[in-house]
Amino acid sequence: MFTLFSFARADEEDDLLGEIAMDLLVGVGMAVCETSAACSAMMTVVTVMALLFMLGTCICGSDRDRREMWDNMPSARRVGTTGAGYYAAKSAFW
Repeated sequence: MFTLFSFARADEEDDLLGEIAMDLLVGVGMAVCETSAACSAMMTVVTVMALLFMLGTCICGSDRDRREMWDNMPSARRVGTTGAGYYAAKSAFW
């Protein structure tokens, strides 16, 4: 979910290793957060709010808003590296 909030400007040079490291750390952070009841509850609330916002944008937003939302979704590589960090940390903590 947190990878949805990453932005890149056109004048920045692509830093592939930096993106991969950040995505792995986000996944590790999510796995570590699940070990705490308070953090897990907060993560659930934030996730539900983000999903409701996205649903509201899909239903009530203009065509331009929906197009921008889908164009800014993370790539399969970013989702995969976040998942890899999550499962690596999950296996290390369990």
